[in-house]
Amino acid sequence: MSQATRRMDETDPGFVTTEITDDQPISQVVVETVATVEGVEPTELSTQLYDSVDPEALDTLYDTANDRDESLRVSFAFHGYEVSIVDGERITVRPSVTDDRSS
Repeated sequence: MSQATRRMDETDPGFVTTEITDDQPISQVVVETVATVEGVEPTELSTQLYDSVDPEALDTLYDTANDRDESLRVSFAFHGYEVSIVDGERITVRPSVTDDRSS
């Protein structure tokens, strides 16, 4: 499990920020953060990350950007949320305008 810190923005109760504090793959932290927001285990999510984005490509993108000290921001929809990853250091999750969760 990620050693991330979850903070909720009091001005936007649907907005959650996770700061990445270990060497876990970005893709794993995304899934764990969304599962935490949903109040379930990562394996209980009805949507798979690969339905939204290629997890291996996402991990590689951030690994190579960090190796070159590049600033990078990626956003995508996953399980009814808009997920944004900023510089491989912070993940923000907020409810999406359109809900893409499967029943």
